[in-house]
This record gives sequence, C-alpha cells and structure tokens, in this order.
Amino acid sequence: MHKEVAIEPAYLSSWERIRFVMGQCGFDHGRLISEFPKQTWKKQVMQAVSRCADVEKKKVEEYLNQAKERVIRTGRHFEEGETWTRNAKREHNHRPFHAIVTNGQPDLGEGFIDGDDIHAEHPTWKVNTDCRITRTTAEMGACAVVLLRQASSVQFIDPYFDLKPTYVRPLCKFIELAWDGRPISQMSYHFKETREASWNPALFETKLLEDFHPRVKQHRGLKLSFFKWRARSDQVSEGLHARYILTDVGGLSFEHGLDEGSDMTDVKILAKSGGVYPSQWLRFSAPPAPTELAGAWGLSSEGVKKLH
Repeated sequence: MHKEVAIEPAYLSSWERIRFVMGQCGFDHGRLISEFPKQTWKKQVMQAVSRCADVEKKKVEEYLNQAKERVIRTGRHFEEGETWTRNAKREHNHRPFHAIVTNGQPDLGEGFIDGDDIHAEHPTWKVNTDCRITRTTAEMGACAVVLLRQASSVQFIDPYFDLKPTYVRPLCKFIELAWDGRPISQMSYHFKETREASWNPALFETKLLEDFHPRVKQHRGLKLSFFKWRARSDQVSEGLHARYILTDVGGLSFEHGLDEGSDMTDVKILAKSGGVYPSQWLRFSAPPAPTELAGAWGLSSEGVKKLH
C-alpha cells in the first residue's frame, strides 16, 4: 500500500519544490521518501538550498526536522563516489522504487521522472490509497509491511479475533514485520465478546500460553496485550465492527478482517488527518476502566499474564 520513492536531493533546491513534492508524501498519501543516501539525504537537501535566502533556508530546515513521517530508512546501499542517479538506477534494478525523481534526467528508464513533470495523475508518480487483495497472510503482510516497520506503537482491531490458525498466522506475520530487529513500545489486539457458548476465558489463556506464545517468544522484549470488550452500547464496544491496523504513523482498514479467507477484501489507507483514524486511535489507545472489559491478557517473550 505504501510506496517508497527516491528523490534526488539536488532537485529539492527551493522551498517551493520541497513544499510541492514532499507535501505529496507521507503515510496519508501512500508515498514515503527513501532516505537515500541514508544519514546524509537531509544534509544534501540543505546543500541544495544553500544559495537560497536565509529565510527560505530556515523554512526548509524546519520542514525537514518535522518530516520524520515522510522520510524512511530501508537499508538501501549507496556507493560513495558515484552519482546519485547511478546509485538509484543500481538500487532500482536490485529492489525497485515506486518512482525515482531526478533533477532534469527523466530518460534513465522505467520509474524515473523529472521532478518538474510531477503531478498527481502522472502514471509514474501516482499511487492508489486503496486496493483489493486476497485474504492471505502473504498479501495482508505485503499491504502492511512498510507501515509496521516504521511504527513504534501498533493496535490491531478485529471484533471476531480468536486463536484459530486463520487468525494466528497473519498475526504472527504482522508481529514479525513490526519487530524487524527493533522493539515496539506498545502493541495491542482488541476484539469483542460474542454470545458463543463455546467461549472459555481459561481456554483462551491456555491457548495463548501453549499454542501462540511458542511462535512469538523469539522476539525478545515483545509485549502484546489482548483486550476483549463487552458487546454493549458503551464508548468502546458500540459499533465495534470494522477491522484496522492502527499505528502511531498511520493506519489501514480491512473490509473483511485480519484473518485468512478464500475471498477478497478491500484495504484502505487511513489518513491521520481524517475523521476515522483519530477517533479510532483515541478509542483504543488508553484502555478504559476494567469494568468495561470482558477480559484482558498480557503476552510477553517470557509468558502470559491475565490482566483482568
């Protein structure tokens, strides 16, 4: 869903160019700028605006300092001593970017575009903020991989979650993608109480410990909380139907669920500035009073603990 784009620092030589091009990037827009080369990309952008007036340079500096959710690091190799475009072409051949924005060199092959040619409908630059996928672990993971690898806090919401293989396989994949060699400060899964007579809190806890925990305990420092909400008309459980992956950097909505299935599901990017993401993020960020819960469990790399 979220596409990685490379932008030649030399192109971003004015405040107007930076505001126009970078303003179309970020998790809300589906485009994320590759920090290419890593650690020095922003420095090279500042060098590109070195001839601008001091007021303009100050604007650029402040903008870059606040652009953390627009620029991502994905481990791209950059060979010092070679031109930026040569490096970009080699990396593109190895692991394609969605688009490569150059400073006046559009004819370097598929995927390259001159920055001055950018517009929202340009076929090389355009991205979709929604898609339709088969409900497999692989395809759901592919939709969420960039989002999860950049997040430090994650919330999964699916009202019908259970520790069935069709739910466990995707969740294990999501955890693997989110962890990716770094700790996550907070991770939770929210689902609702159903009227199924077969539901047994003690059995759920046993399955967490005996079936699920062995599959994720290798992620040292993992802390994942499960909250089961009562299905009643209160602030949390009312209308608990939609399925989401929400993070501190952005979110995705899944029409049919976070479990595997033979059918298709629509997936959409949720804009942080929109109406859905802020309300849902706040809804589940701080667990309300325990009286509103049907049950809560905490899972870590060490084991499982009943929280409520």
